[in-house]
Amino acid sequence: MHKLFNVSLFIMFLSIVSTQITSAESSADAQVVTLEHQFENAMVIGDIAFLDSLLTEDFSFTHGDGWAKGGTPLRVDSKDTVLEAAASGIYGFRTTTGDIQVEVHGDTAISKGSYQAEITRNEVARIFDVSYVRLYLLLENQWRLASHLTVDGPYYHDQRFLCC
Repeated sequence: MHKLFNVSLFIMFLSIVSTQITSAESSADAQVVTLEHQFENAMVIGDIAFLDSLLTEDFSFTHGDGWAKGGTPLRVDSKDTVLEAAASGIYGFRTTTGDIQVEVHGDTAISKGSYQAEITRNEVARIFDVSYVRLYLLLENQWRLASHLTVDGPYYHDQRFLCC
């Protein structure tokens, strides 16, 4: 009887711990999804203060999927060059398309998603689609974006343009 009580108590303990872990992970998932939408919006409106607080100092943004196909990326931006792009107002819009998937691994989160954007350079606006993977780190109780990798695209709606 005593053994059965101990086993029951242990199972109950595991159930409580498992529920707490699942709850914490789903909370982190929701936080990262919210940050994904806030990041896209901040790029459009030029919210440099938000972007500066979100991006890690060593943030990198890899444009184009050439690297995934044995070639080179179109460009790799740093935190500073991303902030400059956002401040310049080159993005007419950026919006996530489809579901954003998030995997949380302790103090690291990986997001997978896609977005559509309009970018204007040399007074020519172009719309394109991109799929990406992003890496978030939990630093001082705040999720920070450390890396963006384009894994598919860009695909321009006007295919006369091959590059950004």
